[in-house]
Amino acid sequence: MLASRREGRPCIRLVLTLDEGELAILVRDYCSGSPQPGGAGTDDENGRGLLLVQSMSSRTGWYPVGDGTHGKVVWAVDSGRAA
Repeated sequence: MLASRREGRPCIRLVLTLDEGELAILVRDYCSGSPQPGGAGTDDENGRGLLLVQSMSSRTGWYPVGDGTHGKVVWAVDSGRAA
């Protein structure tokens, strides 16, 4: 939400799918550029999102939106077997 708000579009699109026991979560925002870990300090309230998603997921990634608008889709998959 914070990333999209900086680009003047305070919204995200969330897609959840379940197929053959794998849960996929896709979040589309309107912020240009690749997702970067925040490097949050002990008392920071933000900056841990990517770290949390990676630690709770089997696979993660992102791709730029191909429709001519700014933004990207960040995705995570959990097969229920994440370590």
